[in-house]
Amino acid sequence: MTKEEQRKILGNNLVALLELKGKSRKDVSDALNTSYTKVCDWTKARTYPNQHDLGRLAFYFDTTIEQLTSANAVIKENGFDPEKSTSKKKVSVIDIGTDEWVISPIDYEWVSIKHLKPNTGYLMFDVVDDMLSPIYNLGDTVLAQFLDNKPIKSDGDYLLKLKNYDSWLFIHVYVKDNGYLVAPLNNNNSKSFLPRFYTKEEFIKNAFNVHKAVRVTKNI
Repeated sequence: MTKEEQRKILGNNLVALLELKGKSRKDVSDALNTSYTKVCDWTKARTYPNQHDLGRLAFYFDTTIEQLTSANAVIKENGFDPEKSTSKKKVSVIDIGTDEWVISPIDYEWVSIKHLKPNTGYLMFDVVDDMLSPIYNLGDTVLAQFLDNKPIKSDGDYLLKLKNYDSWLFIHVYVKDNGYLVAPLNNNNSKSFLPRFYTKEEFIKNAFNVHKAVRVTKNI
């Protein structure tokens, strides 16, 4: 079994246990006296806990290390399948931690449906720029809602693609009477993106896959 497979098995079991026990990742981090980010990374299958932390996780969830690390063990034992969860939905996560942002989703995270509207697409991504404070800080996770070609009606932060740029852009959009003013969240951005005004017609022709930032999970 590869390390990636081990991380995925543990992550799925942790997601199932959080659902079954009615606990949050913050509850786990507080109980284990460890960082919230570390717990998030375990559930997202990004990292794998050491043996000591595995033991503490098993004790906290009243289970065994064997169950935590065995494929579908928690699901089979409790009759719970995260793929069929009615309170959580799988949301694709885009990796923006590389020099070129990955265009296609490469991972996913389970999100409570209370944060989601039905029949609407969502993406998540981690903030990798440390100059977007105070709203966004390094390591924060942003949930963005797909507008499905609907016009932008309010000022806000948007994840989108623009012609002449080969990757996603996370920018601020100001709605004007005759169009949109788009501006970088960070003036020192690596994409050399400068503020620009688009008429509504120009924006429709140049902007694609527009997602509005609707929630941010702080890296604490």
